[in-house]
Amino acid sequence: MRLLEKLKDIVKLNDKTLNFYISNYLLIEAEKGNFYKSKEIASKLSISKSTLTLFSKKLGYEGYSDLLHNLTNEYNFFGLNNNSINEEENKKINEIIVINKLFNLYELNKKLDYFVESIKNSNKVMIVSTEENDFKQLNLFSNFLNTINTCYFFENRKYESFFVNNFDKDSLVFFILTGLDISEILLLMKKVNLRNIKSIYLTSDSHISKLDKFNIDSKNIISVKTLIGYTKETRCFIRIGQINLILTNLIFKLTKQVHNF
Repeated sequence: MRLLEKLKDIVKLNDKTLNFYISNYLLIEAEKGNFYKSKEIASKLSISKSTLTLFSKKLGYEGYSDLLHNLTNEYNFFGLNNNSINEEENKKINEIIVINKLFNLYELNKKLDYFVESIKNSNKVMIVSTEENDFKQLNLFSNFLNTINTCYFFENRKYESFFVNNFDKDSLVFFILTGLDISEILLLMKKVNLRNIKSIYLTSDSHISKLDKFNIDSKNIISVKTLIGYTKETRCFIRIGQINLILTNLIFKLTKQVHNF
């Protein structure tokens, strides 16, 4: 359900609660083209910014700024008129897959920060990926990591075991487990675990259970959601999009912290 509809539903209750007054005020001001920041609206309604945050979270947003962003976009696109877009068009819009909506962004951000620290504090990094992933993108990511420390990425699996034998406790292996056949990678994971080499994992949720026997801390794992009801090819494209989103954000965070951009 769109935010505008959620706000209208609250107003229809007419229960004179704080949620009613906030929703009603937001709709009235949006009609005038006014989209106030938290400090302004808190002052106008004589409420605290934390109250606005709580209100926003109840509606499914991370905070008021997230709610305001969605309210502005929806108003600019839909307006407040229920007839501004027909039901068929609305259905088509709702079918659009928004990659970042497949994640809990709060949890993802925390884990990305941990991954960044792990990469920064390692003298060598090796990326080990299943074959279905976008190797061109992984090569670009590897090239970027080489500006920070030594990074290895091989499209041929036979080299990985050799390099792991030369890794130490200050090295890091970045496993990307999203393909169907991960048996060889599981063997490499076992070797990494036995040698006490640091490791981080980007995996599809269908492979999470396979990591249990290695007693991996959950902070070392980012899981991507597997969507059902789609063809194998479609799921593969979506998964690549999820992985690229994560790698892109790792690059942004590393660029900011390491290169002071």
